Amino acid sequence: MRFSIITCLFFLVLFIQPVAAEEAELELEMGLVKIMRAGKALVFNEKGSKIPLLLKDEIQTGANSKAQIRLPGKDETIKLGSRSFFGLDNLTENQTQVSLLTGKGQFKVTPGKSARKPLRQKGKRRNRFKIRTVTAVVGVRGTEFVLGTSGSQTNLLTISGLVTIAPVEAPEIEVEVPENQASQVQQGLAPTPPIPVAAEVQEQIIQEDSPQVFNVVDYPPAPTIEKAREEQQSQQESEDQNEEQEQEEDQEQEEQEEVESEETVEEQETSIIQESPLEELPLDLDSLEDVQEQLEKTQEEVIEKEKQKVLELEIERE
Repeated sequence: MRFSIITCLFFLVLFIQPVAAEEAELELEMGLVKIMRAGKALVFNEKGSKIPLLLKDEIQTGANSKAQIRLPGKDETIKLGSRSFFGLDNLTENQTQVSLLTGKGQFKVTPGKSARKPLRQKGKRRNRFKIRTVTAVVGVRGTEFVLGTSGSQTNLLTISGLVTIAPVEAPEIEVEVPENQASQVQQGLAPTPPIPVAAEVQEQIIQEDSPQVFNVVDYPPAPTIEKAREEQQSQQESEDQNEEQEQEEDQEQEEQEEVESEETVEEQETSIIQESPLEELPLDLDSLEDVQEQLEKTQEEVIEKEKQKVLELEIERE
């Protein structure tokens, strides 16, 4: 009996391990990496090592180290630079949530179903891929971008697609960062307005290992969270007014078209009546009187003829 239980546990471990490996996998490209799992530290320093990752794993890269994380089921990759601290928070079919507390990472995310739909819906769309840093929440719908973060600020460069960034203190204040543009979130402030980044500066940000490389970007001043809220509310009110005005204009247009359609029908009916040949017939009262007299005369003649026939028949009988 004991042997059977041990055998079952052995096969259960074999069964579970490949499933866990399908969640995510880390490949060490250079240096070393430490994985914190269930309170234990696992250290790897062999180049090319491929380590299966589990949910809630915390990954820390050493100095002069590089690692790449793959999410096989979604064809998504995350390249981590030196001294990066990364966590797998949630991995499901519909949403991925990770954290980058310090360091630099280059992300490649495939579009989800919601990203392929161009239909604009009222309210904010739910991002399928989210990254949390100390100062910001980054939302992705399918794109490639670079993220550099420290304890006091988060920098974002969008290489392709579209990424949103918002402060942790006010996640509703989202700023969309299009491709070839960058934005920054400092602690206690709203995101800076997106700014275009030259191709050579983008290449420098991609190639260098440290998140300090984002210092080459000359960001515009960042608004306070309160001011950003006011601007967002004002913009929302303006959009609502425009939408209401468009609806009123559409309704007026429909009513105008309906009135024009009714007028067109009336004009057509009037035209038909005017073109009717009945109105072209002359009305001659004298002719009508003549016809009446002729009818009366004819009727009298018929009566006389009938009387004459009756008289002739009586004579023949006698």
